[in-house]
Amino acid sequence: MTPDEAFELAAKNVAAFGDTDIFPSPLDRFTCADEIDDVVKALKEIHRTFHQYLASRPPENINALAPLGYTAFRWATQIDPLWNLYYLALVLLVAESIEAKRIPESDRAVFSYRFRPDPNTAHLFGDSTWRDYKKRALEMSHSYPFVLVADVAEFYPRVSHHKLENELLRLGLATEDPKRIKILFSKFSQTRSYGLPVGGPASRILAELALNPVDTCSSSSSPLPRPARRVEGKQALRCPSWISIPPNTRHGLSSHDCPPGTLRSWQAACQQTR
Repeated sequence: MTPDEAFELAAKNVAAFGDTDIFPSPLDRFTCADEIDDVVKALKEIHRTFHQYLASRPPENINALAPLGYTAFRWATQIDPLWNLYYLALVLLVAESIEAKRIPESDRAVFSYRFRPDPNTAHLFGDSTWRDYKKRALEMSHSYPFVLVADVAEFYPRVSHHKLENELLRLGLATEDPKRIKILFSKFSQTRSYGLPVGGPASRILAELALNPVDTCSSSSSPLPRPARRVEGKQALRCPSWISIPPNTRHGLSSHDCPPGTLRSWQAACQQTR
């Protein structure tokens, strides 16, 4: 994808779907639809003079608590509209390389946010859904006596910038795009060394890259069968296929219920990704 294509797709995506699924869409969304040529021109100028533009017009973000369900809240960031567009465009420039590094979609192991852009509709991801993930997990569960479901709570706010930067550099791209992405998400997190803004497609793509070493480790070097995974909301959910609950089981499980060495093998596999 060329920079011009990324700028145009980013503008079309925000015009069609907004910049986040947490906050109400800003009025700037309509500018992306009505004046897309001017928006692309502005993004080109930022791209050409990135460091000077960032120094003179840094992002002005809004950090606030956003409702989570009926009884909880989470910390969320409304990114400066123009910088959000550029952030998304930068991630789109590396998204194809990220998707190529991931476990193939045909393996039916990782179901969330498979990058499949459509310039006509401005959709960025394929049609894989939560239902597909649950259907595959249920299908795999028939081969094993137990199932273990694990989730990484507060996943987005705790993504390590250092590890994510390393994964970006491992893409082997000759451009400055990975370095600029690192600069931007550091700015968005107020120079903290962890956390991604929740709710936008750019952070979803980067979150998948952050989890890719775990997917790769648990699928290749691990002695355990391949698990299924999906990122949903702020959590990363994993459903390993190597233990499954029989249909008539209704009680909770402890480590004594698992086959000997199962949990130790899983812990060892996870340690390899650190």
